[in-house]
Amino acid sequence: MKKIVIGCDNAAVDLKQTIIAFLKAKGYEVENIGCDSILDNTYYPYIAEKLCNKIIESNYEKEGILICGTGIGMAMTANKFPGIRAAVCHDNYSAERAKLSNDANVLCMGARIIGPELAKKVTAEWLSLEFVDGNSTPKVNAILDLKQTIIAFLKAKGYEVENIGCDSILDNTYYPYIAEKLCNKIIESNYEKEGILICGTGIGMAMTANKFPGIRAAVCHDNYSAERAKLSNDANVLCMGARIIGPELAKKVTAEWLSLEFVDGNSTPKVNAIRELEERNMAAFSKV
Repeated sequence: MKKIVIGCDNAAVDLKQTIIAFLKAKGYEVENIGCDSILDNTYYPYIAEKLCNKIIESNYEKEGILICGTGIGMAMTANKFPGIRAAVCHDNYSAERAKLSNDANVLCMGARIIGPELAKKVTAEWLSLEFVDGNSTPKVNAILDLKQTIIAFLKAKGYEVENIGCDSILDNTYYPYIAEKLCNKIIESNYEKEGILICGTGIGMAMTANKFPGIRAAVCHDNYSAERAKLSNDANVLCMGARIIGPELAKKVTAEWLSLEFVDGNSTPKVNAIRELEERNMAAFSKV
């Protein structure tokens, strides 16, 4: 039976306890790393750091579950760590593809997004599956259609849009290379540009993008997540899944995210903590 490490910030204490009880009833060995009180103000990046280090120390034998308000900040942070592939999942299809397509070893959820019963279903789906080497689900026209829809929408709103591909279902470029190209464009602009990445679920794009310095990528399929991604997490890359979200809602989510600006305030120390952990990890890599 898998060993599961679980952690949360003080926005998700109740949901974490629900998931712990669910896991134990299923026979999983659970390691709770906190926090366990709404009075515990530990910033979510430090909870994510602790969990990721537990997985790394286990030689990746353990898997993890991280819960905060939306799951976005936890996933952003976790994906900064070597060998960690964290996915925000609020539906069973995303949980399935997170494991089968992206080999996710950390499940992230938002207590302000998902209810306890659905959270148990999503957790069970993710834990029931194993990644198998081979071709993941092929690309479909819907991915390209959604990208073209968003490009047209942005241009109609007056945004300057740089399309980095791909533009054909015959283009088999792997999503990590698309994400890499986009992130390098943002980095080269000294972070003046922002980005939108679209794949089947958005998960793989966000996993990859968050490995790059200064990139904070968020999977958003609803307006509340898009709002918090910008205002709480200072997300500079929006990720969406063409198999999850329809074109009209995708336009609404994009508009919400673009309409907002991160402002220094209560969330600033948490975003700074992500940057601190990122710099620390990069320094550690450079010594290897």
